[in-house]
Amino acid sequence: MTGLRALNQAFPELFGTASAFDGISVSGRTDPLLLNDATARVGIALDTVQRRRFHDRYCDLLEVEILEPGPRKNLMPGVEELLREVHHQPELCVGLLT
Repeated sequence: MTGLRALNQAFPELFGTASAFDGISVSGRTDPLLLNDATARVGIALDTVQRRRFHDRYCDLLEVEILEPGPRKNLMPGVEELLREVHHQPELCVGLLT
């Protein structure tokens, strides 16, 4: 998973602890909640500045990781056609949830 790879790179880089996210369920959870679980797991507390640094570094790494090929990185059937159709309907608002 792209996001998990970026999380697992950022955490040891900034806080010196590898595998902080091992065993933590990531599906459907927000990044701040995942970070809370990882810091609790390894017994560290982060202040606001450290959290911001982590977020910024994570986003930098995510930007690189998302370009890496992977078996689940493709459009689901029908998505391209659907997006093309709703693009021409100004009354519709499109959003993405993961």
